[in-house]
Amino acid sequence: MKDVVIGLDIGTSSVKAAGFDRDGRLLARAATPIVLHSPAPGWAEQEPGDWWQAACTVLKAILKEFDPGRVAG
Repeated sequence: MKDVVIGLDIGTSSVKAAGFDRDGRLLARAATPIVLHSPAPGWAEQEPGDWWQAACTVLKAILKEFDPGRVAG
């Protein structure tokens, strides 16, 4: 049964993921930090590849907590 939804939050300091069932119960969550580069005063930069790697990391972590076949979206 496809009864799990996953939320993914890509922020400036971390990437977070959470899986919920249809009743809104939290099944799993994970977070990992991402680096903010400041190559010059007033600058703030991030590497898109870091976002991708962090997203893969948190998704793999939460998918260990329930059957991936349950994911609806």
